[in-house]
Amino acid sequence: MQGDRSRRRQLALLIVAALLFNAPVLAVADRLALLPGVPLTPVYLFTAWLAVILLCALNLRERQP
Repeated sequence: MQGDRSRRRQLALLIVAALLFNAPVLAVADRLALLPGVPLTPVYLFTAWLAVILLCALNLRERQP
């Protein structure tokens, strides 16, 4: 049962990551700006990337005995 639950979480994480790094979402982040002339895209990319890595680590940590 635990392996099936972990696989479902991995699949859900893959889908969320694909949506986070999809072109339409990146286009929205590209239009936003922290300060005039400073784009939000690099901050968005690194934050989303870090979130995906942390969620992967948490999922793998639960599987270990």
